[in-house]
Amino acid sequence: RKRHRLLVIESRCTGNGDCVKECPMQILSINLKTNKVQIDQPDLCIGCYTCVKVCKTDATCLKDAYTISIK
Repeated sequence: RKRHRLLVIESRCTGNGDCVKECPMQILSINLKTNKVQIDQPDLCIGCYTCVKVCKTDATCLKDAYTISIK
């Protein structure tokens, strides 16, 4: 089963919250201590790329990850 792994590049994140507002799965939030985006529920990411598209600083990216079933 193909899965997606969402990554946040903290050095690029300005914490403006665009990705948090636009994520259809609501899996992102702003960490109040760092003022950076954090991924609260990575397993719920559907790989829609919305966060990547709205981020003006290219702080979010999606990588393909695979889950292998062993029978």
